[in-house]
Amino acid sequence: MEAGRFASHSNIVGDQQEDSIILSVDHRFSIDGQGRPLLQTEIEQRGVIDPILALAGLIAQGDYVLAQDVALSVNPASRQHLADQSLYQGYFIAGSHQPQQLVLQRDGRMLGEAHLLLDLNGLSPERVQQLFDAFKAYLYGRFGSPNLERSAGHFASSLRQDVQNGVLVRVMEWQVGGSTIRFGLPKTLEGQPRLQISLKDQFSSALEGIWAG
Repeated sequence: MEAGRFASHSNIVGDQQEDSIILSVDHRFSIDGQGRPLLQTEIEQRGVIDPILALAGLIAQGDYVLAQDVALSVNPASRQHLADQSLYQGYFIAGSHQPQQLVLQRDGRMLGEAHLLLDLNGLSPERVQQLFDAFKAYLYGRFGSPNLERSAGHFASSLRQDVQNGVLVRVMEWQVGGSTIRFGLPKTLEGQPRLQISLKDQFSSALEGIWAG
């Protein structure tokens, strides 16, 4: 197997097929004194790939083709490849039961940034809060407590307007090695509410409570 690429293996056990994925990456995770993950080097990760965890280790220093392999390991329902982007539809965070879009942005041969988007149109405030809490629990479980967090307002029937007007604020940020992860309810140009997890090496604007995604 070529270093830095996926190999997929299938084993038949009785009437069941057991799949495993091997990922060879020049990065590994350790935990600092505050319980936060740090990126180190030279590990082979075995088992089912956690796409957000894997992509966080590839931002600005990992091959774009390897990032595409990470996305494909989740068996997305659809994919679209553009000049500098790849878009995937699927269930990238287990247990959410709502389809998500994963957007990978190329920077030369490297992965420049990645965004996981969940459209909230037509969902009740209660369902939006459930999804927010599920995503938050997922990120806390992978990366510990965020380095920064801003919260204001409540989930209400006016959620779309409240997010755009800065009445409802839910934004948090983690520093993971050389990557920054932001999660929350960003203001959007089209005004459509969504949950978003963004991974970049750094953001052009500081986290000041309102995030324009």
